[in-house]
Amino acid sequence: MEAMAHFLHVIADLEYGGAQSQLLRLTKFALDAGDRVKVASLRRPGPVGALLEQIGAEVVWLRQRFAPDPLVLGRLMKLIGEQKPDAVQTWDFPTGLYLGAARPSCRWAHTVRETSGPHGWRNSALHRLLRGASVVLASDEQIHTRLVTRGVDQARLKVIPNLYADRNGALDRAAARELLSCRLGLSEDDGPVLGVVGRWDCIERVREVAWAADLVRVIRPRVRLVVAGGGSQLNRCVRFARSATAPGVVQFLGTREDWQDFTPGFDAIWCPSESSSTPIPLLEAMQAGTPVVAATAPGRESVIEEGATGWLTTWNDRAGWVRATEQILRDLDGALEVASEGAKRVSTRHAIETIAPKHRAILLGASQ
Repeated sequence: MEAMAHFLHVIADLEYGGAQSQLLRLTKFALDAGDRVKVASLRRPGPVGALLEQIGAEVVWLRQRFAPDPLVLGRLMKLIGEQKPDAVQTWDFPTGLYLGAARPSCRWAHTVRETSGPHGWRNSALHRLLRGASVVLASDEQIHTRLVTRGVDQARLKVIPNLYADRNGALDRAAARELLSCRLGLSEDDGPVLGVVGRWDCIERVREVAWAADLVRVIRPRVRLVVAGGGSQLNRCVRFARSATAPGVVQFLGTREDWQDFTPGFDAIWCPSESSSTPIPLLEAMQAGTPVVAATAPGRESVIEEGATGWLTTWNDRAGWVRATEQILRDLDGALEVASEGAKRVSTRHAIETIAPKHRAILLGASQ
């Protein structure tokens, strides 16, 4: 029988987000396998922290006051010394900096989900500190390629794609639409319902999708765009949508743990994220067999082939969102066939049963 392993994950926060979703699902897989998992959050644990505790993980708060905080570094070094984990995984830029400074004696894996922007690999401080990482986990082949071109040792680079996990007792399309209709107060005579979910820390994304939805309304007067998710700019996004679109066109659900229950009930899901890694809401929508329209981004073609598994447009091309959406709504049966092919595409690469064992083996340093 395989020996139990002990993993420590360090992450900036435990609000809803892509890294947090990955961490939650990989933790559940590890706990089900008999491993022990502890999660340390720089900031006060949010809703994902509560979910982690519900499934049996230990969650600690490192009480970061400002960045960088030398007291956090001391607490983290003490935690590693006391826990003696088999491996530590850092999930973002700030935690990578702390682990690089701590120089743990155990195996250290750092995840790179973006290679540009203020928290990307271009940051020279992170580049220097990550030389001490035992392994660097790229969340996409495109990120892997970029890291290689920037001088990262290929022997330490591994690709762990974003994953989805089937929900037990997932609803079929009819049941999900009924649930969605009850939640939104829709009737059978109401028009199509579009969905979009994300972490709204950038108001520009909501501006574009709200305006695009208002353009769809010109062709489909009873259309609704349902926006789910939280974020630092959520209140501003709500105010903007109410002032810039017709009443009822854009509706905000806030953060919902049961979002996947609604997913099959939408006529289409929009994914405006330009993240280099494949966004988890996109994977969940495709796995549910819902037609998707996504923003073009490096690596997005690994799951979306235009007109064959989904539709692509640039994130700020409002006419592009309208054209793709109208194509779906005009021939919904055909769009569902395309979505079915999309479900097959993601199941071959992004299922948790495929990715989680590989992830565990990499953390433990097993040969691949």
